[in-house]
Amino acid sequence: MRGIVYAILGILTGWLIWGLFTKDFETNFLFMYIFGLISGYDQEKGKLAG
Repeated sequence: MRGIVYAILGILTGWLIWGLFTKDFETNFLFMYIFGLISGYDQEKGKLAG
């Protein structure tokens, strides 16, 4: 569980740094990445459980 929190923090940090350099803080990609990460995590967790 700690790994997914660090991954989300990494996504947010990368989004902030990219936004500072490009002056483009588009949230659509941010939410797509976070949703994809969480859904992939849940799917793999289900496969490992049974």
